[in-house]
Amino acid sequence: MKIHYCPKCSGTKFHAHQLCRMDIIVDGNNNFYESASGSTAADIYDSETPYGPYTCVTCGAEYDSLYELPVTDSDELPVTDSEGEEHSVKEEECGDPQGGTVNDYIQEQPGFPPDCETDREGIGTDEKLCEKSHQKKKKKKHPQRHKYLNNLGIRSTECCIFNTCGYRDAGKERKKRFKKQRKKYGFDERETWSLDYTLIGWLYSHLKMYLDLAIVDLTYHTFKIPYLVALKDDELTFAQGCQLPDRYYREEQKEATQEEAIKLACEYMEYYLKYGGACGESEYRATEMGICSLKIVAEIFGALWW
Repeated sequence: MKIHYCPKCSGTKFHAHQLCRMDIIVDGNNNFYESASGSTAADIYDSETPYGPYTCVTCGAEYDSLYELPVTDSDELPVTDSEGEEHSVKEEECGDPQGGTVNDYIQEQPGFPPDCETDREGIGTDEKLCEKSHQKKKKKKHPQRHKYLNNLGIRSTECCIFNTCGYRDAGKERKKRFKKQRKKYGFDERETWSLDYTLIGWLYSHLKMYLDLAIVDLTYHTFKIPYLVALKDDELTFAQGCQLPDRYYREEQKEATQEEAIKLACEYMEYYLKYGGACGESEYRATEMGICSLKIVAEIFGALWW
C-alpha cells in the first residue's frame, strides 16, 4: 500500500484536524453537556476530510500538506525495534541470488525512480530532480468560489473581495507586498483599489445570505425607505456641454417590510455590481442605484440581526 511519510524520521502518523458531526446531549441553555452514548467516537455520524497543518507524531516536524511528502510502499519503510533504534540496511542484505548490488536496492527506495543514476556510494547524481519526479504533484488550487457573486456572472479573479484580482499579472515584489499586508492586516491593498465595489460586493453577498438563513420574521417591522423613480425625458437636466443628464432618477419614499427593503437594496446592488465599472449611461445609473441601496440599508440597519 502506498503511503506518505515524514522525510525526517520516516514516521507515517501525523496530528491533524477534522470537522465532525455527532449526536450530543445539551443542557437547558443549549450548551454541550456530553455525547449521546458517552462515547465520542460512537456518536459521530458524519465527518469531513482531515486538514493541516500536519505534525509528525514521532519527530514533531510540521507540514502544510501530506501530498508534499514523499510516498512509498508501507513495507519499504525503515524498521524500528522495541528500543526505538532504527535498523539500517546492510549492503549484503541488498543482494539477491542473481547478484543484486546496493545500487539495485537504492534505486528502489523513496525519492529514487528506477531510471535514476546513482554513483558508487548509491547517492543519486541528480537527487533533487529524482525526488521532484517521484513525489506526487500538488493539487491544483482553484479560485475561491463566492456563490452569490458568481451567480451574477462575476468571476473570482475579477472581484477584489476575493483577494485574487490583479494577482496573476503582479510582479514578484508586488506579490510579496500583498502577502505581507495580508499577514499584518488580514487583507491587502487590492480590496481598496475599488473600495466602492468591494463594499457593495461584501454587503450584497451578506444580505443575500441573511435572507436565506435568518430565522426572524422579516415582515414584522416596517420602515420608511427611499426608492428610485425613473425621470421622463422632459424631466432630465443637463450641465452645460454635457451629453449625459445630471440624474436619471428621483428619490421617493415608501413603507416597506424589512424583507422588501433588503430585496430592493439587493436589486440596486446587483445593477451596480454588473454595470458600475461600465462607461456612459449605465455607469451613471449604477451609481445612483448604489447610493440608494446604501440609504435603504441605513434605514434598516438596527434590525439586521438574527
